[in-house]
Amino acid sequence: MAQRGPSVSWMQRYVAETLLRTILLPLCRVIWKVRLHPNSKRLPTDEACFVYGPHSHNFDPFFLNMYTPWYQGTRGVMTREYLRQGISSWIMHGIGLLPTAKRIPEPHVIRGVLGMLRDKKQVVIYPEGGRRWDGRAAPWIESTAKLFHRAGVPVYPVVVHGGYLGWPRWATFPRPSRLEVEILEPIHLSKDMSYEEVLARLNEVMKGDEADAPTHLRPKWAYKPAAGVERIIYRDPDSGRFNGVSSPDGTTVCVGDVPRWKMHPDSSLEDLSTGDRTTVSYWYEQVRNMALPADGSMLAENVVEISRETAFPAIDRLGEGSAKLFVDRIELSGCLERTIMRSEILYTGIERNRKLQVFLDGEMIELHFVHDGSALGWEHVLGAGT
Repeated sequence: MAQRGPSVSWMQRYVAETLLRTILLPLCRVIWKVRLHPNSKRLPTDEACFVYGPHSHNFDPFFLNMYTPWYQGTRGVMTREYLRQGISSWIMHGIGLLPTAKRIPEPHVIRGVLGMLRDKKQVVIYPEGGRRWDGRAAPWIESTAKLFHRAGVPVYPVVVHGGYLGWPRWATFPRPSRLEVEILEPIHLSKDMSYEEVLARLNEVMKGDEADAPTHLRPKWAYKPAAGVERIIYRDPDSGRFNGVSSPDGTTVCVGDVPRWKMHPDSSLEDLSTGDRTTVSYWYEQVRNMALPADGSMLAENVVEISRETAFPAIDRLGEGSAKLFVDRIELSGCLERTIMRSEILYTGIERNRKLQVFLDGEMIELHFVHDGSALGWEHVLGAGT
């Protein structure tokens, strides 16, 4: 299914970067008041290097380019969902991004990255494979650490302080706030280090809970801050029922039909009965660790838009259908009559928060949860994702 991205002309690169720097980056400055951390250095412009760090904000890769010279911006990889077709794909290719399918081995992507390094580019790769859901560390893609180790170039850790609270992955709307981009001293990995030593060294900047941002970086206002909370708290924390949490007004969070919390702009949850505050991360952990029924009963049923891909970038939009989730399978009906056993699934991934991508042998089935339901909850049940 993997293919190389299209070739890029100098004109496409020029226009794409101009659009990035004159439209997207100024907009980000207005919404999030982005600044370089007082103790930060800048990325080199004359040597090849990797750039990595926690990835919680949708625009993390672009914040870095507020501090690079024109037409010397960073390069990198991006999930191929954004590089299929259309103007956004044209721009992303133009600024030097390669399409990747995250956890699927793709030798051509590795070759492309090494080519960027030979051209003395600064290559951004987020080693956890995607944005964090709760602002806490996620497992690394093993091949990323190995690539950092073997390439023999400096590795710059970058932390966007306040990024998670500025726009949590699960949230429908961003929160205007302040962000600080900190570029740390480069890490030099010696060839005689073991994989475990490499990972331990690189993980030093990945720890911690991004919900604990300093007071001056916490959002003071947000439009409907609870909108989307059902994507991450995808089960009733009392009964374990899927699709049991909602926010009808975007501020109050209901469990079943009963209002239970008020969501604040910094994504903390205030208990309406006691006034106590907890974090979304806490309840996410609770529902994720709940046991699944052992009787084989259906866990969830949602209306989804179903698509099928056999060769990137083309994807067939099959239409609307019904999807039922069981511990050992997915049952599809409507525009596609099919049962997908858990044992058939090679990988899973989530794109744009509402799209569950199920990778099988020679094809990918995509379920787009348009109305309700949690792609994250389904991925956790299937047990094949990040």
